[in-house]
Amino acid sequence: MFNKIKDNIGLIVTGIALLSSVGAGVSAVGEIVTTLTNIDERMEYVEIEFNQLREDTMVSSDIAVLFSRLQALEDDAMRFQNLDQDLGYINGKLQALEQESNDLDWKIQDLENRIFNDNFSDTQELDIQKWEWNELVKKANANEIKIQTVKEELWQLEDNRTRINYLEANNHNH
Repeated sequence: MFNKIKDNIGLIVTGIALLSSVGAGVSAVGEIVTTLTNIDERMEYVEIEFNQLREDTMVSSDIAVLFSRLQALEDDAMRFQNLDQDLGYINGKLQALEQESNDLDWKIQDLENRIFNDNFSDTQELDIQKWEWNELVKKANANEIKIQTVKEELWQLEDNRTRINYLEANNHNH
């Protein structure tokens, strides 16, 4: 039997080498299967993370839209505040012009009463010239025109305020 082994030693070594190679191949296949399993698990994790990122991105997009709408509303509010300040300024000017017009009307009426009724009971001397009278009438007419202009500007401001309110209402609906 030793002779047979001796004669076939080359075959036996080749067989053992083949068995070792098969064992190493099986071991390598096991490592490959393990590596593929790990890759599959990592891909599942990447898919989960990708889905989460996509959802977060959608939320970020919604936040960006809301932020831009909020910015537009803040801009409208600033314009509205400026219009409101302008309206207050114009109202003050209107009141001043109305007061000046009322004062001029009173002065004209007082002068008319003095001229036509010869009512000089006060100690003031009435020495009004025709040009003074004409100047008072011109000022009264100019003030009436100014008052009308201010009223038209107030109407335009109210129209702008209405438009801003409309825009704000529509921004809230979108």
